[in-house]
Amino acid sequence: MVYSREIGGRTLTFGVSGKLLKNALIMFDYETKSLWPVMMNQAVRGEMAGTKLEQLPVVEKTTWGIWKAAHPETMVLSVGGREYIPLNVYAKRFADGKVGARPIENEDPRLPPFERVVALAIPGADRAYPVDRIRASSVIQEDVGVVPVVLAIAASSGSLGVFDRRVGDDVLRFKAELNEERLEDEEGTLWELSSGRAIEGPRKGQQLERLGARDVFWFIWADYHPKTTIFGGPSKEKGGWTGKEWGPRGE
Repeated sequence: MVYSREIGGRTLTFGVSGKLLKNALIMFDYETKSLWPVMMNQAVRGEMAGTKLEQLPVVEKTTWGIWKAAHPETMVLSVGGREYIPLNVYAKRFADGKVGARPIENEDPRLPPFERVVALAIPGADRAYPVDRIRASSVIQEDVGVVPVVLAIAASSGSLGVFDRRVGDDVLRFKAELNEERLEDEEGTLWELSSGRAIEGPRKGQQLERLGARDVFWFIWADYHPKTTIFGGPSKEKGGWTGKEWGPRGE
């Protein structure tokens, strides 16, 4: 999750509190010492309690080459000149089957706890998309609440795109398969998956709005959003994906 640090013209500085809420990190700000759960867009304790943070759209994953081509002015966060070595800090938990450092309030068996989901919190409609189902479906387009959305993952780069399908007064429809890892609408316009920008066709130069999706473990998302629906049916570990709609828990 990425949030803007500016609130009402004031820029806050955040740190890690060392506390957890439903097994997810809680931030604090140095200016007021208020507490901000990373899975929520507002402070829950302190002077800023109830104040909301603006969630910023973010490209969850892509290659440096694709990103640099689309954004040549990009600055890179320094890591002190050290070589970056990917580390899966959850490997032991996966192996041990240990879920969470604290008890889970809303345990939901519809998916394995460590399954990755791309999730949307739209007023009145929480929705989770298991990552393997996004890949299997190529291009997903549906309405989540009142918002028409489109999701896709590029096979080679892993770029994830989650966009609002509305452009001006039009709601776009996209072809069921990516065209060279780009979205293609029914008018023949090609849209970059990494940026949402139309690069070729009748709508060249127009922009899709990126939605504030979250790439999280299922047990975290379900604990915060117990009424969430899931794209598709049961997981592979529970008899295979049916591709049928699966509503809130208990339905």
